[in-house]
Amino acid sequence: MVGYSEALQTAFEMTDWSVILDESDSLEQLTIVLTNYINYCVDQCISYKTYIQYPNGKPWINKVLISIIKSRRHAIASGQSQGMLCR
Repeated sequence: MVGYSEALQTAFEMTDWSVILDESDSLEQLTIVLTNYINYCVDQCISYKTYIQYPNGKPWINKVLISIIKSRRHAIASGQSQGMLCR
């Protein structure tokens, strides 16, 4: 998060605010322009990641457990289940 805030701060420091402030006729227009510019800078500086959550997904099952479960199923299917804890 530190890298993102530094990038956003740098973007704001490099901005020529006089162009934005001089071109606005009213307070409402200035507010809209500033809000849009800030949102633009945030979108450019901060990356987003999409998470897919399935309704039957358990939150405690992570990638490590999924790989263990898959290897266990493969071992059982191939008849190599000796030495594994199978019930």
